[in-house]
Amino acid sequence: MSRFDVIDLASLPKPEVIEELSFEAILEELKVTFLNLNPTYEADILESDPAMKLLETAAFRELHYRQRENEKARAVMLAFASGNNLEHIAANYSVARRLLSPGNPDAVPPVPPVYEEDGPLKRRVQLSPEAMSVAGPRGGYIFNALSAGETPTDIQVETPAPGIVTMVYAFSADGIAANVKDADAFRSAPGDITVIVMSRNGSGIPDAATLAAVEAHLSDETVRPLNDTVFVLPVDIIHYTIDAVLEITDGPEGPVILDAARKALQAYVEAQHRIGARVTDSGLKAAATVAGVEKVRINTPAGDIVPTRYQAAWCTGITLTVEVVDD
Repeated sequence: MSRFDVIDLASLPKPEVIEELSFEAILEELKVTFLNLNPTYEADILESDPAMKLLETAAFRELHYRQRENEKARAVMLAFASGNNLEHIAANYSVARRLLSPGNPDAVPPVPPVYEEDGPLKRRVQLSPEAMSVAGPRGGYIFNALSAGETPTDIQVETPAPGIVTMVYAFSADGIAANVKDADAFRSAPGDITVIVMSRNGSGIPDAATLAAVEAHLSDETVRPLNDTVFVLPVDIIHYTIDAVLEITDGPEGPVILDAARKALQAYVEAQHRIGARVTDSGLKAAATVAGVEKVRINTPAGDIVPTRYQAAWCTGITLTVEVVDD
């Protein structure tokens, strides 16, 4: 494992601090304790017994308490944190959630602002230590490409309570970083660094302004080593469509199954819309095999889509057909 290898958070083992919870197990523990304290009580407590109702109430409260403790533990782990909890973890690395669109509070109805999702924010948190290196590592170039133009327009320092200092950073809503969805970097020749940039807009091809801004940011002598020459290129997009047949048993749930499979496939292709990310036959089948689907046949694409380090795959359409089979 190299220093740059970004850990797949989903592949990490379950933390031991997170407890498996069972209402029945907790209730049984309470019953044992209750009977030990009351040896004259009947061992087989009836459901209608007021003592059983009290034990069940206590078990529910204990279950709720333990679940809260599990949630607290997850909230401080990068793999599980979300929302504001994730932003506090990111702040430890001087990384802030990006504002992708400021919205319009004066519109009718008001348009809410759009912020960076949790997944991309977690990735930037994982990459952020790479930016601290002065040797120009691959991860550092990727992090800086994803953060291009993220210079605060305003910084406010507040002391809400003695011993507590809060720093508030304000960023431009139309910053270039909001346009960059993915990036990759590699040495194309001695002293030459090629950075591939993918946009959030449409299929992912960035416009000239985004490329120029990323190149200017990465070429700054405070970002790159002095002996590196940076070349920024747009990602090359592989367009593809999905045509699949879902085999299901006869029943009224056909439209529901079809909708669930479409949403699952859409989520899969969106997750694979990254530089160098494969779209595999097995991945498509796994995504489309939702509850109620017996088998999935993929007509197109005919095989795995394997982009190069210059490319990303973009799905232009999903066509699903339902075929009813015998039980």
